[in-house]
Amino acid sequence: MEDLGVEIRLNTSVDRDMASNGYDEVFVCTGATERTLNIPGLDESNSSYAIDAFSKGAQGGIPGTDILIIGGGLTGCELAYELSKQGKRVTIVELADTILNVFGLSAANYNMLMELLDHHRVRVIKSASVKRVENGVAHVEQTIKNLPNIANRAKMIFALGPQGTVKTIKVKADHTVISVGYHSNSGLTATSGESTAEENPLEMHADANMRMDGIKDMFPRLRVSPSDMGTINIPNTLLMVPMVTKTTAAQANTQA
Repeated sequence: MEDLGVEIRLNTSVDRDMASNGYDEVFVCTGATERTLNIPGLDESNSSYAIDAFSKGAQGGIPGTDILIIGGGLTGCELAYELSKQGKRVTIVELADTILNVFGLSAANYNMLMELLDHHRVRVIKSASVKRVENGVAHVEQTIKNLPNIANRAKMIFALGPQGTVKTIKVKADHTVISVGYHSNSGLTATSGESTAEENPLEMHADANMRMDGIKDMFPRLRVSPSDMGTINIPNTLLMVPMVTKTTAAQANTQA
């Protein structure tokens, strides 16, 4: 970074005046905070969030045999795969009708992960949410919908209506991992009060930290391709350091 002439300022707060002071572009890369769930019966003793679960799981530190993962995105499914390899019985509960709804995920990665989950017998409950956990048992409400089966015929012979019908499933859960995505740390842009990127430089690429192609979007403005990183010539650009923060179940404030 020093050889490239990049100025790094540590322990420095960034405001609109600083961002407007002679910079051609402003990239807000201030990371994200995990979304939280306020589910009765979950606390720090029997649950963890995805960031902690990855570090604990790699060391075999997730307690119990029956593991419940709330959230069937890429992170949740990869966690399920890793924990199932350790011999744990894993169940994924996903609110949507399908899992791995990740923009830009390649077909090869999608198919491989789906097959690995099936191979390791990971149970997947879709169109469902966890309502409470009591005595090591999660009470899950699943919405049954009359979707076509593989023969393109209705799954059930009676009409359910577009809202479907709800049934309760009890899932053993020695430990619950919450993996429901992140909130962008966009406080810098939210407090500026401006509506256009031209008027407010803090709005430039503020959502890039939540998009898989965010880094690619930056390169054209830096006038360099990823393959030319060895000879990068950065114009007057302010980069704000990425950071991911984590919360605990005691701080949960968002209902499923």
